[in-house]
Amino acid sequence: MLLRRASGISLLELLVGMTIGLLLLLAVSGLLVNLLGSQARERRQIRLGAMVDASLSLMAMELRRAGYWDSDGGAGTNPYGRIYIEQSGRCLRYGYDTPPNQPKGGQRYFAFRLKLDDAQRGRLQRLSADEAGWKCDAADAKWDDLSKPDIGIIDTLRFTEDRSDHAIGVEVAAHTPPGGEEEKLDIRTSIALRNRPAVEVR
Repeated sequence: MLLRRASGISLLELLVGMTIGLLLLLAVSGLLVNLLGSQARERRQIRLGAMVDASLSLMAMELRRAGYWDSDGGAGTNPYGRIYIEQSGRCLRYGYDTPPNQPKGGQRYFAFRLKLDDAQRGRLQRLSADEAGWKCDAADAKWDDLSKPDIGIIDTLRFTEDRSDHAIGVEVAAHTPPGGEEEKLDIRTSIALRNRPAVEVR
């Protein structure tokens, strides 16, 4: 009587197949981890860029209004006619009158500054005040945050006078908070002063 040879996969073939499958799984897992890490970095960078861009857009809009005075043709000195750059360029004070066709009144004096907290994390802030409270060292409660440390930490805010173009130069440097690969952003721009207020550096 003839014995039939058993058919199937030998132990050696099974081990080789499992090894190849494991190597393929490791390769795919590595690609997936890299893809997810890249997406996380891109999200962090996009959020940081959007935050800084929104702050700079507000600064640009406000500084273009700086110095506006609705004098109704009357004589006198423009109370909003000066911009002050203080604290080695980390704070800028400006003002403007109520735009036409809007009710008069309200706070017309403003400022932007870089504020460091106890952990030395920088934030962009904006002040709205009356003339008496119009100071770079006004109480912290009077300032509104333009940036959030959980999205981006501001390392540098510097305002400079650009006399050749009657403009204000703005430099902002920021980085993402700890918790992943650090992303950095460094922006330099110039904002034209439409109403041509005088700029005083203190």
